[in-house]
Amino acid sequence: MRAAAILLLMLAVAGCAGRQAGTAGAGIQGAPVRLAALAQPGHSYALPPVYIVNTGSGTETMGISALRGGRIPLSWIRSAPVVLGAGQSARVRVTLVVPPGAAPGRYRGYIVAGETTGSGPQGSGIGVSLGAAAGTGLLFRVGAR
Repeated sequence: MRAAAILLLMLAVAGCAGRQAGTAGAGIQGAPVRLAALAQPGHSYALPPVYIVNTGSGTETMGISALRGGRIPLSWIRSAPVVLGAGQSARVRVTLVVPPGAAPGRYRGYIVAGETTGSGPQGSGIGVSLGAAAGTGLLFRVGAR
């Protein structure tokens, strides 16, 4: 729990760097996202919709991505960007793509909601800039192939 609080604080500080106060912001649900089923290598899974909100003062194109440098690779998380006005929120569909060579076991990591750059890992069509972002946990298990 403490690690999650530190992560969210780091993301909030990163979101303020180089920006005017109040111009950009992102929020995400507090509860971690969990895949109830056992994931199998080589398959894709619809995760429960993720609640995000534009906490900034302007319209932003936002999306979901894995946290860079985390245990869950960026290419495993796919979502379509959404355009949200100031204060608007949405439930975003997210897909977990487990590659054929994925190691079995429990996966714990973070996903982030934030401004998109328009291009992302391996043709996912999305990249989240940590200029204004918020994170929550992601938990799932991968079975043996």
